[in-house]
Amino acid sequence: MKKAVYGMLIVTMLLGTVMLVRTASPPEIYGVWTLTAYAVVGSGSEQWGQGMILQVTDSDGLNNLLIDGKISITIRAPDGFTYPLPTDGFFVTANPETNNLVIQWYNEPLSQPPVLGSYEITVTDRDGLSTTYITQPTLRVSNRVPTICYPPNFGIIHETKPTFIWEAFSTDAEYRLEVVFRGETIWASHAILPGQFSCVYDGPELARGETYGLHLFVFEDETVGESEFRRVISRRAVSFTVGPSISMATIDLHPEALNLASRGEYVTAYVELPAGYDVADINVLTVMLNDTVRAEPQPTAIGDYDRDGIPDLMMKFDRAKVEQHVLNAVSLTEKFTTVTLTIAGRLNDETQFQGSATIKIVVPSPKGARAFSR
Repeated sequence: MKKAVYGMLIVTMLLGTVMLVRTASPPEIYGVWTLTAYAVVGSGSEQWGQGMILQVTDSDGLNNLLIDGKISITIRAPDGFTYPLPTDGFFVTANPETNNLVIQWYNEPLSQPPVLGSYEITVTDRDGLSTTYITQPTLRVSNRVPTICYPPNFGIIHETKPTFIWEAFSTDAEYRLEVVFRGETIWASHAILPGQFSCVYDGPELARGETYGLHLFVFEDETVGESEFRRVISRRAVSFTVGPSISMATIDLHPEALNLASRGEYVTAYVELPAGYDVADINVLTVMLNDTVRAEPQPTAIGDYDRDGIPDLMMKFDRAKVEQHVLNAVSLTEKFTTVTLTIAGRLNDETQFQGSATIKIVVPSPKGARAFSR
């Protein structure tokens, strides 16, 4: 009898008969990320939670990891409790290119802090071979959460590639962001170092009219023996909807003709918004005329100036500043000139709006030639 070993096969030749015997290998667990955190979820409720993200591969292919279409996995807590899996919050994503499965498990909400210590993960393949991985122990969990400044929870944004902004959690905290759509993570940021509190979303363009979840994870150092590593200790999630692009407002100006020799105090604007928006939500402190003259905080009033059945918000601009802007921006060589003025601002939920209207400029008679001085 002669034996020859070729890769994963042992070839045995005996009396003209060829027998192929496969040498199976157990699955491999790697890239384990454990979190025990205090979190605020998209609904706004506060809760304790825990979870894991890990990768599993098998030398005999992805199908060998699945039994009746499911992976056989158990997670055993430090107190001996074994979690029943799969369950809600358990997700498996196959990656044929790297021949592995990415497993995400979130166990929340919890009525009390999660059990601290080392967790035991066991994966069994179709051959009945198992691998057990013991995590580094979790030592602590925060009792507070980070604050996401933008986007606002349940808010509407208008950028399909937004910049996410949050407040500092601690002096040495690192951060990681994830965008979730219909229960699946569609984008994850790189590790964001201490001192950085904003990140530009560079994933697939967000679809207008759709609602997404943003998760902010906070990492801080933990030391086990002589080893130091970063652990997720807190998390906040918000829900936001991508609205239409900048809302185009309808603008009426009064007076309709701006006489540069007049001594009026204000230029008054009446702003109407498209259906679905409320002029009561306009943040007057953000409103600018031609990006130069800021709206006066008071007086304002909601009415129907043009009597079209659509509410409008009345606001005022300092007339002297408007006139000076016109003098600086337009060459006035005729007695009557028409200019376009654009008013733009934001609603309380950060929705942007803008609209334009024309106004006639009346240049004073020669005795008012000072109006031409620049």
